[in-house]
Amino acid sequence: MLQILITAPSLNEHENVSGISTMVRTIIENNKSSNRFMHFRVGKKDGEKKGLKWVMTQFLIVPRFIRTIKQTRTDLVYLNTDLTRPSILRDYLLFVAAKYFLRKKVLLHVHGGHFLMTPPRQGSPFLFMIRKMLTGASVCIVLSEIEQKAILKNFGAPGIALPNAIEVTETSNQGKNFNNKLQIIFLGRVVKSKGIHVIASSLKNLNSFFLDFEFHIYGSGPELDILLEELGTVKGLSYKYHGVVRGQEKWNALEKAHIFLLPSLFGEGLPIAMLEAMGSGCIP
Repeated sequence: MLQILITAPSLNEHENVSGISTMVRTIIENNKSSNRFMHFRVGKKDGEKKGLKWVMTQFLIVPRFIRTIKQTRTDLVYLNTDLTRPSILRDYLLFVAAKYFLRKKVLLHVHGGHFLMTPPRQGSPFLFMIRKMLTGASVCIVLSEIEQKAILKNFGAPGIALPNAIEVTETSNQGKNFNNKLQIIFLGRVVKSKGIHVIASSLKNLNSFFLDFEFHIYGSGPELDILLEELGTVKGLSYKYHGVVRGQEKWNALEKAHIFLLPSLFGEGLPIAMLEAMGSGCIP
């Protein structure tokens, strides 16, 4: 039996809306093997301010990580990351601590990020850190064959393409009625990288169709107030914010929706929210 320490933001959907958290929660809840998965929380909770307390937790994350590995007698570190500056800075330190300080095997699972398809310039410390992680991991997983080719070309690292998956749920077989008023939906983490400002500016240009659709927002994130403020300036737009949904409540929302919006600004891999929407018959 392997003791596997797996990193992710909070697994509580009311504390953090994250595709990585959803994937890790699915792995842990559906683990039928004799191996034991243990969650190690990284990243901040939605709404958590970057004050003195947050800064202190960032300084202490590596000692806490090392202590957890030792106390749990971890055999394998499953490191989830995305290739953005904040994640690289944090996860590179965790990678070095696990592989070189504690001599543990590391499985690196890459979930998109700006640098995945657009690598840093030559000589950049971020290029060095990414290459070190990708080539030093025992196994490197990406979400598609396109990304598999990209990390080989951009960083000289081999990888395994393993698409995201979702839990199968019972849905209505009656199909959706696209002849009545449409429901357009955003469901996920409300951050700039998800293209939320693109959504707001695009909806302004659809004013002649405002009677034909409603816009519904589900989720949370640091840019939520800004998004709602932008939507509030669009005269005549019918929209509603529903907060964070989970379980059957989430599937009910997707069942009622017709069109799913996710105009991400850079490499997303294979978003779980989009898979769930498509599984519910939404047009992405």
